[in-house]
Amino acid sequence: MRRSSSVAFYPNHWSASFEETMNAPGLNRKGQPSRSDDADFFAGALRGLEEELAVTQNDVESIKVLSLNVEYLTLSMDVITVIKLRLTGEEIRESWIVEAWDRDEASKFALLPAQLPVVVEKLFSRTLWHPTARMRLIQFLFHTYGVKAVASALKARQTT
Repeated sequence: MRRSSSVAFYPNHWSASFEETMNAPGLNRKGQPSRSDDADFFAGALRGLEEELAVTQNDVESIKVLSLNVEYLTLSMDVITVIKLRLTGEEIRESWIVEAWDRDEASKFALLPAQLPVVVEKLFSRTLWHPTARMRLIQFLFHTYGVKAVASALKARQTT
């Protein structure tokens, strides 16, 4: 998704994921009474999936933690998860457009096939990326194809 021009951080940058701050008991990220408390990282990710894309937990096939990272620009601790859904990309786009609470945080939704060569080519494109988007895409590729295959594909692309 391309971030809206009105967001505070990285307007008009493309991201390959959504980010969500965990809700502490009692208050949400805007300091208002919370709709729900996040018991753990998975609860925060599932709530974010619904807020950002209007996709419910019933549409989730699996969720897995890939890594724990520190984002140096915001000094935030990020838990990177991959969420496999029972929906097509078009169904997700339709949910986002019609129902998502935070749909105004993004200005465009595009699909990127998950094939290794396609994603590697996109990583080397002149796309205006959110600072952590490439790292998250590479982590997804490691999870899907293995570190050796991804490293080989990246190295081959760098030499062309």
